[in-house]
Amino acid sequence: MELTPKQELFVRAYLKDLNATSAAIAAGYSPKTARAMGYENLTKPHIQEALADQLADMMARTGIEAQDVLEEIRRLAYSDMRDYVSWGPDHVTLVESSTLTEEQARAVKKVKMTETSTTVVQKDGSERTTSRTQVEFELHDKVDALTKLGQYLKLFMQAQDGPETGDERGVALLSPERPDKVLTFEH
Repeated sequence: MELTPKQELFVRAYLKDLNATSAAIAAGYSPKTARAMGYENLTKPHIQEALADQLADMMARTGIEAQDVLEEIRRLAYSDMRDYVSWGPDHVTLVESSTLTEEQARAVKKVKMTETSTTVVQKDGSERTTSRTQVEFELHDKVDALTKLGQYLKLFMQAQDGPETGDERGVALLSPERPDKVLTFEH
């Protein structure tokens, strides 16, 4: 079955952010019905096929394999701050970047060092300078990486993927005992 022009727009928009509601709005569906229409479109076999074909084309053009993406997300999800920093009551010490493995280095989001000096003139006319060094160190977001891994492994689904679940910010977890039962949590 061939896609309608509106369905083609939906497919292109969905591949940008994987959000069925926003894709439906971008395709011209009413904001009032976009959530239901987005969900309905995702259940149609010919739209699923078009999504799979376009995703495969995108991956072929970029040379990216699904396994590469999954492996990078895994690196971020399981990174450990203790591999980079040691700390105690009276110290914080960063590990030398040259000692990091490639896997560890990829998990680093930001390293920033700021040095400031303040000079104060004393009553006797002499100057006193104090220096301060501030270091910011940040890893990529573990929760985001774990969420993406969980979505890929179908451990849970976003509430926005179906019209019957409530708040779009909630996460619906599939019950392992009863796959037909959805447990909803807020975050």
